[in-house]
Amino acid sequence: MTSIADAPASALTGISAGRRWFTLMLQVVIASVMAMLNILNVLIGPLAEANGWGITEVLFTFTLAFWIGSPATIVGGRIRDAFGNRPVILVGAILYGVGVVASGLVTNVIAFILLQGIVVTAITFSVTVAQLHNVGALFPDRRGFVIGLFLGLGSLGTALLTPFAAWLTEQVTPGMSMVLQGIIYGGVAAVLATLIASAPKNTPDVPVESDLAEGRLVGSLGLEVPWRRLVRLPSLYLLLVTFFLATLTPGLLITNVSLMAQAATGIDAISASWMSSAFLIATGLGGLVMGYLSDKVGEFRMLGIMAALVGLSLVIVVLFLSSIPVFVGMVVISGLAFGCYTTLLPAIVMNVYGQRHFGVNYGILGLQVLVQSLLLPWLGAAIPIQTAFIICATASFLGIGAVLLAQRSIQKLLESRQRPVLGPEV
Repeated sequence: MTSIADAPASALTGISAGRRWFTLMLQVVIASVMAMLNILNVLIGPLAEANGWGITEVLFTFTLAFWIGSPATIVGGRIRDAFGNRPVILVGAILYGVGVVASGLVTNVIAFILLQGIVVTAITFSVTVAQLHNVGALFPDRRGFVIGLFLGLGSLGTALLTPFAAWLTEQVTPGMSMVLQGIIYGGVAAVLATLIASAPKNTPDVPVESDLAEGRLVGSLGLEVPWRRLVRLPSLYLLLVTFFLATLTPGLLITNVSLMAQAATGIDAISASWMSSAFLIATGLGGLVMGYLSDKVGEFRMLGIMAALVGLSLVIVVLFLSSIPVFVGMVVISGLAFGCYTTLLPAIVMNVYGQRHFGVNYGILGLQVLVQSLLLPWLGAAIPIQTAFIICATASFLGIGAVLLAQRSIQKLLESRQRPVLGPEV
């Protein structure tokens, strides 16, 4: 079997290593500036005050974006599959800038919610699909590590832009601040999009070098599975269950970590806000570190290990609920796990189901967040905190079993890859 070391990415892609790494750095900057929903946190208060909007009304933007994200990924994936990566990134960057500018010009709260919650969100997710595919296709020999690098550095870049957004809003009106940011971010992203190297449409993949029976998957199975075949595969539904269970705890902490920290440990709101920072930093580090490790030990092993660690940390929190160090430890472990999960999902989709239909297939795997959106408000507010953590710990431990079932299903897919119905498309 061909070793990864025998299949250098430069030969597979026809693009030099220097050009590919330069493209990765450009794409990190594009990801950093095309994350207005994250930057919006510091703009909502001033915008609401300046326009006479209710905070609750404006916050509905995030709820709408949560629901739009997965369908937008599927639609954006179809567009990417049809036109390629660079055209989608370039046009998306321009439309993104226009959308943010328009958001700053409107004074009607409904128009703002629709522009940010639907238009800008849909554009962002469509571009993200193309970005992920391009990164994964340019580095077929170290896909997990590079996707983790892309996501982790992109998140860090957006975090660095947040103080700039707050400063700019103090210098001009909130609306004008959004207009200027739309021009700057959209312009920067569009210019950089013209400079990136776009992976060839049918980039060869590194052959699989793995022992799935032991939870390792390094390289590609060599399949190209369109969504109509994907929805008939048991592995799809097992992966959906796996990521639903594994990301339940991080999803809960993203929306409720500050309030839960106050309720559990008795700390004040300002101190609890650092819990959110700790989670975000750990998420970025998780993408970097776990992506690298997954290329060494295998993606399914990493999923199982992180699910076990999250489950154990939750059990300890339940036993020592008022302990601040224990709570911080659980938050950090969950953040690392979330960075791991968000890195490995696109890598697994590309390695198992192929590059050609990555956009749509990745969007389908992301649909599990819609179910989570119905469950998380109940977990975060409607039941006692200890009960919520017990449920999340149970979900994490069940996630280990789901990982095992998923890898067995994909093992069968690997064994049948020569069958015409599932073999590489001509």
